[in-house]
Amino acid sequence: MRAPLLLSLALVCSAAHAGVFQPPVVSEDSSELLLFTADTGVSAPETHEDQDGFEDPQVSPDGQSVGWIALVASCCTSYPLPRAIVIYRDGEVVQKFDADQSIWEWRFAQGGEAVAYAESVPHGLVPTYYHLKRISDGKTLSSFECYPGGMEGGPLDATYEPEGDIPEWVKAFRPDACRRSPDNA
Repeated sequence: MRAPLLLSLALVCSAAHAGVFQPPVVSEDSSELLLFTADTGVSAPETHEDQDGFEDPQVSPDGQSVGWIALVASCCTSYPLPRAIVIYRDGEVVQKFDADQSIWEWRFAQGGEAVAYAESVPHGLVPTYYHLKRISDGKTLSSFECYPGGMEGGPLDATYEPEGDIPEWVKAFRPDACRRSPDNA
């Protein structure tokens, strides 16, 4: 499916980009991601050996970076899992955030200087782990755990009392679903 998609581009060039990114385009089968500026178009690079596709591309607020989720083959599912966020700028991958579990939501944060994402296992009543990471060096700036209703220690457990405020960067994902873990005070 790569060749027909590439042929449909009006302009395909080297990975050197200049300018502000336009909305990226994912192919119908998710096997290719096309990145555009006003002057150029290029296919996003695959970044994982077992990568099966691309998902949820986003442009940073300043338009200088574009990011996406890498879908990676999994031993235990019949479908690839969203396992990494890739950030691309100036014609190259500048950061990869590999997750221990699956990444279900992500966004640029702090004006495009960081990413925030939610990860969890694909199925079950389990916590969601939120991370805020700086793009320049990959440093974790903050983490937060959210517990689903009915989970021991979660919001429907009568003995559980949330402590403190939910960070604004987490509320941007799910304003009413998160509660602080007793061990994450």
